[in-house]
Amino acid sequence: MSRDELIELVTVTGHEKGSSGFCIDENIEKVEVFAAVKSVGRTEYYEALRNGTQVSIIFIVDPDDFKLTEREVIVDDEVRKIRASRVIYDGITYLIRRTYQNNFGMLEMTCSEVE
Repeated sequence: MSRDELIELVTVTGHEKGSSGFCIDENIEKVEVFAAVKSVGRTEYYEALRNGTQVSIIFIVDPDDFKLTEREVIVDDEVRKIRASRVIYDGITYLIRRTYQNNFGMLEMTCSEVE
């Protein structure tokens, strides 16, 4: 499967809160990488629905490309590593629901469209 689609991996590095304490903006970083795009299989689609989630697309990327999104942030005085939580593809934003390394050493990201 060729990785010939350009996607953006989005890492949320922080939030800005207004005077009322609610989030008014996000600090994000984007990394462009090449990916293969695959449909969600029937079994995986219905399994996700059973768990209260709707998945719509799978992106396949090189694990080293995904590591480019890794950042360290401070949360409650502790340093934590975070990675991309969203994908932007063809103007649509997707939430990464699950990642796993397949038998070919590539990283598969199962995603749902952000409503």
